[in-house]
Amino acid sequence: MKKTIIALLIMPFLTVLAKADISDANVTIGVGGAQYVSGATVRETQDGSGGGSSTAKGSDKESGVFQASTGYVFAEVGVDRFNVGVSLTMSDMSTPNATNTKNGSTNTVQVDFTDILTAYATIDVIGGFYLKAGAVSGDIITNESVNTSSQSGSTVGDQSLEGTVAGLGFKHTLDTGLQLRSEILYGSYDNFSATDTSGDTYAVSGMESLQANVAIAYAF
Repeated sequence: MKKTIIALLIMPFLTVLAKADISDANVTIGVGGAQYVSGATVRETQDGSGGGSSTAKGSDKESGVFQASTGYVFAEVGVDRFNVGVSLTMSDMSTPNATNTKNGSTNTVQVDFTDILTAYATIDVIGGFYLKAGAVSGDIITNESVNTSSQSGSTVGDQSLEGTVAGLGFKHTLDTGLQLRSEILYGSYDNFSATDTSGDTYAVSGMESLQANVAIAYAF
């Protein structure tokens, strides 16, 4: 549903660009840095079929927040007040290790978010400010060390990250074409569920982020 809304928002921008004289179009490329504060809730449901000394079914729910930073590159094409573009992160974002102790054993899980691609549209409003909305995709790489006897050696498969972002930005373009930017974006990401090799299920929900970007670009 969120992607449908974003698509409906971007379509008018694409229509404007398609109808515009190519000589009116401008291209902007740049590089920036992003600081994220992100959070999610994970519910683990144990199916009780893992074997070993523990076969009881159960469910645990935990929420967490983490901070991460990354660099990104981006490119845009625009006409008048309208722009469409793509950005790609240049490095992984990693969560801290999450640990728990079950049946006398310590289990550790850590996640990397990689290759985050954002397709977006912006519209200039007033005084250098612009509105931005886009669709996000990427990969979620899970790194775990599971030692509980009923789950020993179990692994969780990697997942896909899908979501949307929206927010407000400001840009200042110098006479030389050099452009300075800053943005504040809110992100909301799709829920997903994964089952590890022992049969336990992990349901991830409420994935959100607040993102602050600063960038330098050149407008042709």
